[in-house]
Amino acid sequence: EARRPRTSSLWAFRQNEVKKVISWLNQYPSRILLLIGPEGDGKRALITEARKVLSLGQDDSKNNTNFVMINVGALLEAHGKDEYRFLQGFCHEFGYFPAMLFFGQISSVFDAVLPGSGKLAKGAEASIVVSKVLGCTIQALHKLQQEQREMGKRSNPPTFIIDGFTDENTQHESKEFFEHLVRWAVYVTETGIAKVVFLGDSTWAESALTSAIGHRPDFLDVFAVEDAAEETVGQWLKATSPKVVEVLNRRHLQVIGGRNADLLSLVRKVEDGEHPEQVLDDMVQATATSVRFLLAGSLAKDRTFTKAQLWRAISLLAKHKEIPQDTFLFSVFRGDETAMKSMLSCGVIAQCRGAYSEDELQSMKVKAGSPLYQEVFRRMTRDEGLTAVYDLEVAKDDIAREQKKLTEYEDELVRLQEVDDVKHFKDRGFTDPKKVLERQKAFLLELVHEQATKLEKYHAERKRCVAVIKEHEQALAHC
Repeated sequence: EARRPRTSSLWAFRQNEVKKVISWLNQYPSRILLLIGPEGDGKRALITEARKVLSLGQDDSKNNTNFVMINVGALLEAHGKDEYRFLQGFCHEFGYFPAMLFFGQISSVFDAVLPGSGKLAKGAEASIVVSKVLGCTIQALHKLQQEQREMGKRSNPPTFIIDGFTDENTQHESKEFFEHLVRWAVYVTETGIAKVVFLGDSTWAESALTSAIGHRPDFLDVFAVEDAAEETVGQWLKATSPKVVEVLNRRHLQVIGGRNADLLSLVRKVEDGEHPEQVLDDMVQATATSVRFLLAGSLAKDRTFTKAQLWRAISLLAKHKEIPQDTFLFSVFRGDETAMKSMLSCGVIAQCRGAYSEDELQSMKVKAGSPLYQEVFRRMTRDEGLTAVYDLEVAKDDIAREQKKLTEYEDELVRLQEVDDVKHFKDRGFTDPKKVLERQKAFLLELVHEQATKLEKYHAERKRCVAVIKEHEQALAHC
């Protein structure tokens, strides 16, 4: 069987980030830690590497009892569908035995008396069970702390790693469970009986967690996980898969980038006998297919962004590695934060923090969802025919928006002119010594002129796109 690279191998070459996490883990519990980053960035692998380094520094290198991994992702898939399975899994994750074997009896009684009411009882019963399990965990942690004090033993409190929450599963039925777990995390942290680390993606986690803890940003430490640097990727590949390094050049490494999941996929396929260049090309094509489906509206179920907005984002990010978030928000979405959040949740774009400055607040920036996405953006915008098709969508969107504004200005101008007509021709004059009405009409005329200029530009772009598309159709007809 081909040798497989270890999941945490990349973090062995990123010790600066690992040391930051270890430094936090060694502190007395006073804040909740949030590890954020795009999907596939290796947050879980970072925790694994930190645990490994910490265990090597202890007397018993096999002692990992200080860490409790709680993966709520699979649990929340069952939440709202099969409450019994959800609670069984929840009890198991927290080590609560025996599990709630009699869950459902209360709701069955309700259904027997009043059909349909059992569903409401189940929701209440599930909340009670969750509260009981978390309460028992708190009691156990207090008891553990007391026993350690009586023995004169000083050690770090247990650390709970909570993974699996997403923007989708913290809504609706699961929102109460998420908030309940966060309140529990706040309590065990404030009392010093445990430390809690949440893993989440950048699009929702920080705002959702800040809201759940009662808007106390001082109670939350945020550590953003970034892609590995090119030099680090090169070092890791040399140690993990020399075959990849022999074939791929620097340009290839820039395309694959430093995303943990992408690098592991590349190495595993090469170790299985596939050629590195072919693997990389397949990854680019797969990413391109995802983007095309998004443009066609086939992947995102509840997306609120439009095809034109997505293409604007692609065009901008094909030219710029990072764009200030406020600039991106206006240029692509015209200030529509809901649409931007929807696009972020699809993973096609991602947020990152700008450079730190002592004189200014740390800014947020937007970049492609991964280096593979940015490569796809570059290739798509170099395709003249494809670019013309989607540029045409953008031009139509711009025309519709500006035409609507122009119509509003013209309607208001007509209304003011009617007022002016009443003054002059219907013997219903009124005094206007400061000529406010004239100034209003002059101002509206300037706005109409501005809109007309914009429309001329957008119609020119529309005509250009149509001409390019027709040119390609004619070339195809002559083939």
